[in-house]
Amino acid sequence: MLSFKKVTFDDKEMINSYLSINRFKNSEYNFTTIMAWQFVYETTYTIEQNCLLLQGLSEGKAYFYFPLGRRENVKPALQSLMAHCKEAGLPLALVNLSSEMLAILEEIGMLDLFDREERRDAADYIYLHDKLVSLSGKKLHGKKNHLNFFNNNYISQLVPIDDTNIEACEKMLKTEIAERSTRPYEELNATFMALRYRDRLGLVGRALFADGVLVGVILAECHHNMALLQIAKADTSYRGASVALFQMFLSANCHQCQYVNFMEDLGIEGLRRAKLSYDPDHLVEKSILHLKETL
Repeated sequence: MLSFKKVTFDDKEMINSYLSINRFKNSEYNFTTIMAWQFVYETTYTIEQNCLLLQGLSEGKAYFYFPLGRRENVKPALQSLMAHCKEAGLPLALVNLSSEMLAILEEIGMLDLFDREERRDAADYIYLHDKLVSLSGKKLHGKKNHLNFFNNNYISQLVPIDDTNIEACEKMLKTEIAERSTRPYEELNATFMALRYRDRLGLVGRALFADGVLVGVILAECHHNMALLQIAKADTSYRGASVALFQMFLSANCHQCQYVNFMEDLGIEGLRRAKLSYDPDHLVEKSILHLKETL
């Protein structure tokens, strides 16, 4: 059987070397995401057939990521994973697979071994960086009005998160998550992990103040030509705060990134409506694959 180890900060360089081979756009295939949510999913890894295999737990059930490595190594790595699951008496589920990953499985003749379950709730929302900065076009006209209101009615500052404001950031994030999250305990742990270890994770963190009051917190990183927004929370009682947080941050950061990834909506109607209102360029659609029982 395969032997899996806990993911630690010491593994960052090694894991990123495998992530960079394929450069998959999915927000889950990212070191920060893996580390931040490790408390919830108990993520572990092993190297097999020159591929990185990641395993997680959800409601006590094991699941696996798509094998990360060169295309010629994916099939033998999957075969090893299938043998491992058979020996351990585990069902084999591969989670959060993009259309690119499905195409690889089809190419190597393994897609038909699985039943596919689409996960619209997990699809990542992808936007053009320059469009979120300029807020140009008819579809974003309302957003520009909100931004103008914010700029005309508040004296604002977007500043680095540091020792002088991190306590206020934690307090605000705790309040926002408690009021809006469907999984507050899990999200708060992941959020505080990203916030407190932002430098080790390579995150850019900024705090937005309006008239001296903290109204927004954002942490992001460049991830394969995309600005991946790991945390973005704003006090919506301040009109335009959300738009200003995105626009001001992206105006000053991640210029090398063509796209911005707002991550998934988790099937939350209000969150889906909000993310669609920013006029995404496209979605990274995802599926879960279950190994057919006949095998």
